[in-house]
Amino acid sequence: MSEQLNQMHSMLEQLIKMVGNNNASIEELRQDVTTLKQDVTILKQDTTTLRQDITDLKQTTEQGFTDIVNMVNLLGEKTETISRVEAKLDALNDRTFEHEADIRLLKKAR
Repeated sequence: MSEQLNQMHSMLEQLIKMVGNNNASIEELRQDVTTLKQDVTILKQDTTTLRQDITDLKQTTEQGFTDIVNMVNLLGEKTETISRVEAKLDALNDRTFEHEADIRLLKKAR
Protein backbone atom coordinates (compact mmCIF):
# COMPACT_ATOMS: atom_id res chain seq x y z
CA MET A 1 0.00 0.00 0.00
CA SER A 2 2.79 2.32 0.78
CA GLU A 3 4.30 1.62 -2.60
CA GLN A 4 0.99 2.46 -4.22
CA LEU A 5 0.87 5.68 -2.23
CA ASN A 6 4.37 6.54 -3.41
CA GLN A 7 3.37 5.85 -6.99
CA MET A 8 0.23 7.96 -6.61
CA HIS A 9 2.27 10.70 -4.98
CA SER A 10 4.78 10.54 -7.82
CA MET A 11 2.02 10.58 -10.42
CA LEU A 12 0.37 13.50 -8.64
CA GLU A 13 3.66 15.44 -8.70
CA GLN A 14 4.04 14.71 -12.43
CA LEU A 15 0.46 15.86 -13.01
CA ILE A 16 1.09 19.09 -11.11
CA LYS A 17 4.26 19.74 -13.16
CA MET A 18 2.39 19.04 -16.39
CA VAL A 19 -0.43 21.41 -15.42
CA GLY A 20 2.14 24.07 -14.52
CA ASN A 21 3.92 23.60 -17.85
CA ASN A 22 0.58 23.73 -19.67
CA ASN A 23 -0.36 26.95 -17.87
CA ALA A 24 3.00 28.48 -18.83
CA SER A 25 2.51 27.38 -22.43
CA ILE A 26 -1.02 28.78 -22.49
CA GLU A 27 0.18 32.11 -21.10
CA GLU A 28 2.94 32.25 -23.71
CA LEU A 29 0.38 31.51 -26.43
CA ARG A 30 -1.88 34.28 -25.08
CA GLN A 31 1.01 36.73 -25.27
CA ASP A 32 1.80 35.58 -28.82
CA VAL A 33 -1.85 36.01 -29.84
CA THR A 34 -1.93 39.48 -28.28
CA THR A 35 1.23 40.43 -30.17
CA LEU A 36 -0.26 39.05 -33.40
CA LYS A 37 -3.45 41.04 -32.85
CA GLN A 38 -1.40 44.20 -32.38
CA ASP A 39 0.61 43.44 -35.52
CA VAL A 40 -2.59 42.84 -37.52
CA THR A 41 -4.02 46.14 -36.27
CA ILE A 42 -0.87 47.95 -37.38
CA LEU A 43 -1.01 46.21 -40.77
CA LYS A 44 -4.65 47.24 -41.19
CA GLN A 45 -3.70 50.84 -40.46
CA ASP A 46 -0.81 50.64 -42.93
CA THR A 47 -3.12 49.14 -45.55
CA THR A 48 -5.64 51.92 -45.02
CA THR A 49 -2.87 54.50 -45.40
CA LEU A 50 -1.60 52.80 -48.56
CA ARG A 51 -5.09 52.72 -50.05
CA GLN A 52 -5.49 56.43 -49.37
CA ASP A 53 -2.08 57.13 -50.89
CA ILE A 54 -3.03 55.11 -53.98
CA THR A 55 -6.32 57.01 -54.28
CA ASP A 56 -4.49 60.34 -53.94
CA LEU A 57 -1.91 59.27 -56.53
CA LYS A 58 -4.66 58.19 -58.92
CA GLN A 59 -6.40 61.56 -58.59
CA THR A 60 -3.12 63.41 -59.04
CA THR A 61 -2.26 61.33 -62.10
CA GLU A 62 -5.70 61.88 -63.64
CA GLN A 63 -5.41 65.62 -63.02
CA GLY A 64 -1.91 65.58 -64.50
CA PHE A 65 -3.14 63.87 -67.66
CA THR A 66 -6.00 66.36 -67.92
CA ASP A 67 -3.52 69.22 -67.58
CA ILE A 68 -1.24 67.70 -70.23
CA VAL A 69 -4.16 67.24 -72.65
CA ASN A 70 -5.19 70.85 -72.09
CA MET A 71 -1.62 72.03 -72.71
CA VAL A 72 -1.37 70.00 -75.91
CA ASN A 73 -4.69 71.43 -77.11
CA LEU A 74 -3.51 74.96 -76.31
CA LEU A 75 -0.24 74.31 -78.11
CA GLY A 76 -2.22 73.09 -81.13
CA GLU A 77 -4.28 76.27 -81.11
CA LYS A 78 -1.11 78.37 -80.86
CA THR A 79 0.45 76.42 -83.73
CA GLU A 80 -2.62 77.12 -85.89
CA THR A 81 -2.35 80.80 -84.94
CA ILE A 82 1.31 80.87 -85.99
CA SER A 83 0.47 79.72 -89.51
CA ARG A 84 -2.27 82.38 -89.79
CA VAL A 85 0.11 85.06 -88.51
CA GLU A 86 2.77 83.90 -90.99
CA ALA A 87 0.24 84.18 -93.82
CA LYS A 88 -0.66 87.71 -92.72
CA LEU A 89 3.03 88.62 -92.48
CA ASP A 90 3.59 87.28 -95.99
CA ALA A 91 0.69 89.39 -97.28
CA LEU A 92 2.03 92.44 -95.43
CA ASN A 93 5.50 91.78 -96.85
CA ASP A 94 4.05 91.59 -100.38
CA ARG A 95 2.25 94.91 -99.83
CA THR A 96 5.46 96.44 -98.50
CA PHE A 97 7.32 95.40 -101.66
CA GLU A 98 4.49 96.81 -103.78
CA HIS A 99 4.60 100.09 -101.85
CA GLU A 100 8.37 100.29 -102.20
CA ALA A 101 8.03 99.68 -105.93
CA ASP A 102 5.35 102.38 -106.14
CA ILE A 103 7.59 104.79 -104.22
CA ARG A 104 10.50 104.10 -106.62
CA LEU A 105 8.22 104.67 -109.60
CA LEU A 106 6.98 107.93 -108.11
CA LYS A 107 10.55 109.07 -107.46
CA LYS A 108 11.51 108.26 -111.04
CA ALA A 109 8.42 110.01 -112.34
CA ARG A 110 9.30 113.25 -110.58
